[in-house]
Amino acid sequence: MRIPFSAAFGAATLIGTIGYTIADNVINVGPVQAAFGDLAGPFIIVLVAFFLVPSLALLGRSRIARGWLSLAVLAGAAFLVWAAQFFYADDVIREFPIAMMITQIAGVIALWFPGADDWFNRRDEACRA
Repeated sequence: MRIPFSAAFGAATLIGTIGYTIADNVINVGPVQAAFGDLAGPFIIVLVAFFLVPSLALLGRSRIARGWLSLAVLAGAAFLVWAAQFFYADDVIREFPIAMMITQIAGVIALWFPGADDWFNRRDEACRA
């Protein structure tokens, strides 16, 4: 069975946005260094392990990775809404990449479209002996 467009779009969107964020933190480690001090390196390793590796696992039809990343992106969006209540909305918009969050939400929604959902749930057909 070929990968449906919605699954490919969702996976590519999440791989691209998460990969860009991690690469940006590796190249511009200053803000991460300021926030985490000597733990900047381990923080970036945790980002790779908890977000980039599962996003790559989407291409292998990992239902766990789809659920994990869906929860992580929705939790991040909920955090932004919560933060906007206590801080000036302009500060939240400037400090957090809102466009990146909206793009990731679009990728998560695409992963749950009916075509992608069937593709993730029908793993047994691909492994017939």
